[in-house]
Amino acid sequence: MYKQIIESLKNKPNPYVTTDVAFWDDEYISQSMLNAHLEPDKDGASRNHEHIIKSVDWIAGFMQKDKNALLDLGCGPGIYAELLRDKGFQVTGIDYSKSSISYAKQSAAMKNKSIDYLYQNYLTIDYKAEYDIITLIYCDFGVLPPQERLVLLNKIFNALKPGGIFIVDVFTLTNYSGFQENTVVAYEDKGFWRPEPYVCIQRNVEYKHMDYLE
Repeated sequence: MYKQIIESLKNKPNPYVTTDVAFWDDEYISQSMLNAHLEPDKDGASRNHEHIIKSVDWIAGFMQKDKNALLDLGCGPGIYAELLRDKGFQVTGIDYSKSSISYAKQSAAMKNKSIDYLYQNYLTIDYKAEYDIITLIYCDFGVLPPQERLVLLNKIFNALKPGGIFIVDVFTLTNYSGFQENTVVAYEDKGFWRPEPYVCIQRNVEYKHMDYLE
């Protein structure tokens, strides 16, 4: 194992390498992620809640009478979805975290908010002209490799009604103006990833545009 770790640190990972480990469904990690979503003052798993409220107000400006069907991709625990429902949207939320969807459903039921939540990978959606607005918020789009972005954009195009709107946010290059490559090794008694002691290796590397287009 140590040799494998050393090799992985020595070589720059290929862009967008994935694993078969669904860490977002790990019981402990998923709870940590949910807690991060619900933290009101931090830009963690979700943006801070003040920013979310402003975003929802802005999105509501696109709503027209009888054009209020909204699909929230990567809805998490339903923070945006509930606020959008309060604005009059008919909301469907999709997320691939069981804990987030479970929390969202329970929260909507407790508050008597009619929202459809689906535990699903949004890359597998197959709607045909059903939604007036589709949202993909907090830079999910940038996580996807280019080929999956194309798949998702085609699915979003098919899911939108004629004249429908797709709202997506991404980081601009300005966000990375002070970026520096580094590796940080830290010991934790317990933390985000595990309730028992562990070592966390965080490595930040830069990829030029052509690195992932070849």
